[in-house]
Formats: sequence, C-alpha cells, structure tokens
Amino acid sequence: MRSLLPHRNRQLACHALLLAVCLVGYWPLTLGVFSVKNDAIHYFLPARYNISCAIRSGEWPLWSPFFYTGFPLHGDMQSGAWNPLVWVLSLFSRYNLTVLHIETLLYIYLAGIGMFRLARQVTSHTGTRLFVALSYMLSGYLFGSAQFTNWMASAAFLPFVLDSYTDLLRTRTTGSAVRTALSCWMLLVCGYPADFLYTSYLLLALLAVVWVHHRNRLSREAVRRYAVSHLVLIALFIGLALPALLSYIQMLPYYGRGGGASLQDALVNSYEPRNLVSLLDPWPTWTAGFRTITDLSSRNLFVGVLPLLFLPFAFGNRMRKRAWLLLGILLISLLFAFGDGFGLRRVAYSWLPGMASFRHPAHFRLYVIVALLLLSASGFDHLRRKSTASFRKSVLAGLVACLVIMVLGGAGASGASLPAMSRAALKSWVVNVSMGNALVVGLACQALFLLVVFLYARRRAWSPDRLLWLHVANLLFFNALLPVTLVGKTNPSVVNGIIRARAGVTSGPSFDSTLSVNSRDALAHYETAGRLGFYSGRITLLPTVYNPSALR
Repeated sequence: MRSLLPHRNRQLACHALLLAVCLVGYWPLTLGVFSVKNDAIHYFLPARYNISCAIRSGEWPLWSPFFYTGFPLHGDMQSGAWNPLVWVLSLFSRYNLTVLHIETLLYIYLAGIGMFRLARQVTSHTGTRLFVALSYMLSGYLFGSAQFTNWMASAAFLPFVLDSYTDLLRTRTTGSAVRTALSCWMLLVCGYPADFLYTSYLLLALLAVVWVHHRNRLSREAVRRYAVSHLVLIALFIGLALPALLSYIQMLPYYGRGGGASLQDALVNSYEPRNLVSLLDPWPTWTAGFRTITDLSSRNLFVGVLPLLFLPFAFGNRMRKRAWLLLGILLISLLFAFGDGFGLRRVAYSWLPGMASFRHPAHFRLYVIVALLLLSASGFDHLRRKSTASFRKSVLAGLVACLVIMVLGGAGASGASLPAMSRAALKSWVVNVSMGNALVVGLACQALFLLVVFLYARRRAWSPDRLLWLHVANLLFFNALLPVTLVGKTNPSVVNGIIRARAGVTSGPSFDSTLSVNSRDALAHYETAGRLGFYSGRITLLPTVYNPSALR
C-alpha cells in the first residue's frame, strides 16, 4: 500500500479511494437508475420535504399540517428536524428523491471515513485500515438498510463515537471529549434513537473495563483528568442536544411507543440464526423461498469472506486483550440481535432503562459487523507480518466449507443453472431464483474466489496488502451486482416528476376544500412516491400509519 499511496498525501488518497468505491459500489444511487424504496419513500422523503420547505421559507421546521392533519415534526426523533445535514442540504434545494440519494451516499461515505479512523485503534497500517473501511462501507448492513435513512446515519456516526471515546479513555484530553460530544450529538439527531441508547451502554461498559483494568495504577491527577474530560463531554453534548432533547421529551408522552413497547413488539424483526448463511453468500436471503421471521432489509451480514479467515489470527499477537474485548462485544451484540432466541433481548427489556422502547433487534447486527471487522484488522496485521502458511490453510478450510455447504444445498436445489447471457434472462433469474439455486451459484462463485486467493498466496513473492483489491471485488460482486435490498424498480426521475407536478398545482382542491375532496387522489402514486398530500400543500387524510412516531 505504501507503494500505491504517496506518504505525503496518503490520508487524502485513502479518502478519495473511499469516495470512488462508494460511488461505484452504490451505482444505482450514483447514476440515478433506481430509487430507494419503502420507508425512504413513504416517510423519510416527505418528512424531509416538509422540513426543507420550511427552511427555504425562512421558518423553523417545527410543525407540519400535512402529517395527521397537524404534527410536531420537531418532536419526532426520526424525522430529521434537528439533523444539521438535512438543514444544510435544504439551503441548496428543496428535498426530492435525488437530494435524499445524496444524503444517503454522504452517510455511506462518512461510514467509510469513520471506520478508517476507528481502525487505527487496532492497527497503524494504512492498507489494513482501508481493508476495514471498505468492508464496512460495502457491508450487507448498509446495502440492506438504505430504506431507513436514519439507520444509514447511525452506521455513519457510530465509528466516530467509538474512535473519539477510545481516544478519550487513552489520553483523557479535552479535545477527545469535544470530538466525542460532537459525534454523540450527530448520532442522536441523525441516527436511529435506539443506537444512541445502545451506544451509551457500550461506552459505559468500556469505561468500566478501563477503570477495572487500570484502577490500581491511576494517579490522583489521572483520575482528575478523567473526571474533567467526562464533564466536558457531558456538558457540551447536553448544550448541543438540548433543543432536540426538550422537543423529544415534550413529545414522548404522545408517542405510540413513548411509554414503552410490549415485549412482543420489542422482539419484532429479530435476527434468526439461519440468516448467518449471509456471512458466506447473501444471495439466498433475498429469495422468495428463504423462510425467516427477519425482515428482508435486516438479514444481510456479509462483509466479504476474507475477514472471516483473518479472525483466528486476531488472538495471536500483542493485541490479544483487546481482541477478547472485541469478541465479547461481537457475541453480546449478536445474542441481542437474535431477540428472544437466546434471551438477552428479553433481559435487557426488563432490566435496562430505555430498552423497552424500540423494536428491530436484527438492526444491532451493525455492532456485530463493527466488532468483527476490527478483529479481522488485528488478524490481518498479524498475517501481514508473519503466518502466511497458516493463512493458506485457513483459505483452504474456507474453500472446503464452501464446497461442502454448496453440495448440501445443491441436494435440495432443482435445476441450479446460470441464466443465459442476456439482460432479460438475468432479470428473470433474479426475480424467480430459488433459495437453493442462489446458494449453489453464490457459494460456487465464493469457492472460485477462495481458490484464486489460495493460488495467489502460494506464490513466493505474494503480498497480503494486494488482497485488498481481491476483497473489494468480492464485496462488489456479492452486494453491488444485484442490489435488490438497496433499491426498487422505479427510476428517480419518475418520483421527482410526481413531486414537482404536485408542488406546482395552482388550481383544484385547496385549503378551502373538504378533507374528502383533498384526499381523493391521496394514494394515487403511493407505492411510487408516497402520499401526494405531502407535496401539494393540501391537508389530507390517509387510512394508514405513515411514520414510526405514530401518536396515541
């Protein structure tokens, strides 16, 4: 990697590479070919449209008459009313689907930069840090979660929180405290509310581990610096977040889940263990024949196969204690994501404050991915310095595992075959492919990839750093080639055209018309562009709940 990136501009070059891969990997958003779907269209886009209209009219985005015939957007934790990125983008343009795509791509890019920074906590090698950042940016979590804009924001700011707080625990400086406060604020006002809560518990756990480990070696001055830096963190965070916190607290009693969700609701969209097949091949998880209680958007855990092969090496170097800590975070987050399968979500629901207020345990595979990639970075570092023979054995074991699963899966797959080389045939295969066929074809491709890696690793002059490019190709092939969980079939220009046409209505039903007249065509383009009343300036009724903060 040193030979590929000039020393003087190495960090800038890495950021440029992350941007290029982001734009290539998420090509449907970059090129405007297909649009994000579901909640992104039905809730996040119209909420941001209302916010941007208010800002561009010189008003505070506090209230909208078009949600539930009157709704305090400022108190909705997921609307983006306090999101500074939404405010900045609104200064340049009224929101449409293209602007939402820009926001989504920005989160993906920030996720890569944040993970590049966080990886320095386990390695100083630029190539290894890039390996981790690219794996995270092209992971199954980000490809699966694009319809939840705030989930993408959580993925963007979580690495910054963990990186700055780790610095704070190590250096106890005011600068680290300021960066942590800023990152936590962005996570709160941009991300999924449950992530701020889960991350807060994670930071408390890290503080407890450091305190237990170093308590007998800390001087009075060190304890004082810990106290001062944490006071700065808390004071600055509260100062930044106070407007949003006051709005949320005021609105909370009226939230549908403001008083807590039932245990049954809290377990909705748990991560079933069978979804772990996505670690090797994510394709079966989006086929119609894949039976699971986990939502389609939350099944993919794919980060490439190489990080799995690097894991055993993470425990064989000087970072062993940190590796065990990361393994603990990985396992706890995975058990939490399983929901009621292993009981940890039920325990948290009953005993930890705030844990009874949200659903989607499968969402917390995000923390599994972060811990897994940091572990793999430590293992990659160890491999880069030593154990190439052991790595070849690990690749060979992975190859055998893929072949065995492929044969077992193929026993239940009828007519597993590749489509003819035509656009129509490929589209037909993607729509109608069976779970068995997707498993067999995907694992066959993965086995071929591992065979290439094995043959490359046998060369006398091979370089572990060059595995980065093979790894990126593997990620792009399995996640970006068929981005069925990323986007729908609609072209963004269609959605933008509907929004533009409705916003330009100057005649017909208006504020003087009855609700029934205004609502006559409210669902005319619901699947494509959501509720038209959001964009036409009409107060309408809709017989569905269309935002996650439904009032009591």
